[in-house]
Amino acid sequence: MAELRDWQQDDDGAAQAHERVRRAEERARQAEEQRVQAEGSCFAAERRRLDAERRLEQVEALLQEARLAGERTRKLVFELIAVAAQLRAALSRSPVPTVAVPCLDEAAIAERAEMTDALAAAVERLRARVAEVKAVEHESLPAGEESVRAAAPAAPEARKPHKHSLSAIARLRNKRKQRKQG
Repeated sequence: MAELRDWQQDDDGAAQAHERVRRAEERARQAEEQRVQAEGSCFAAERRRLDAERRLEQVEALLQEARLAGERTRKLVFELIAVAAQLRAALSRSPVPTVAVPCLDEAAIAERAEMTDALAAAVERLRARVAEVKAVEHESLPAGEESVRAAAPAAPEARKPHKHSLSAIARLRNKRKQRKQG
């Protein structure tokens, strides 16, 4: 009987050992799957890193091109400003060219000349008036404010919205904001 018990215990021990081996094999298989997944993740991460580096290089190249284009544009603007200044200087030195008017009788030519003289006189009066206004503004401003006034154009006053155009929450927020501002 003792031998029977020993055999049963040996069978139980063998079954337990077999179960332990099966569990160990299952864990080994799961560990292998996790290793393969981790390698795949590493390869995917490396691929993403390389793609990001490539995109970064492309963006840096585009940024450099944009900087160069901006510099070329600035040079072109300065060149155009210089050309415009030269044209203004040339136009102010030379008389205004006359344009030949086809098929006009003498009355129409005289009327045109009169209109041209009237427009030229009006332009001169407007220029004089602008100069007067600038002189008055310049005299009325203190020394420090004239550069501020020249730099920043006057902004129109913002109208306060009607109270019914805002929600109650927005009105509360505005009141709180006004209290904080003082």
